[in-house]
Amino acid sequence: MHWLLDPITKHYVDFSGRATRQSFWMFVLFHTLIVIAFGVLGLVALMGTGNFPGVLYVVFGLFIVGTFLPGLAISVRRLHDAGFSGWLILIGIIPYLGSLILLVLYCLPTKVAAPVAEEVAPASGTAADQAPVTVTTE
Repeated sequence: MHWLLDPITKHYVDFSGRATRQSFWMFVLFHTLIVIAFGVLGLVALMGTGNFPGVLYVVFGLFIVGTFLPGLAISVRRLHDAGFSGWLILIGIIPYLGSLILLVLYCLPTKVAAPVAEEVAPASGTAADQAPVTVTTE
């Protein structure tokens, strides 16, 4: 359950940083399971009494409003982790295709930042006598 609560309590509107695939998809899973549970409760209440209880509307509405910003924030952090700008979240505005593109981007593995070339002093002699060696790793 901490997969749902951590983005809400610790990173409520934190749009900077990264979110791993596991933390993103676990948030989505728990969020979806709770939405399905609300649907089942509503269906049971509708079948049992013949009307949909208003309190369920209120609680469900509060849940959706309360998890909107954390869901948006974890989506942006997931895009950062995949190596993209968070502004790509706006691609979701495009009907059908935008959601499909975002789904693909969310599934991409973590992109490790490119290492910066480091200057290393030579092993023998002094650094002033010899030119520095540039080492890059790929």
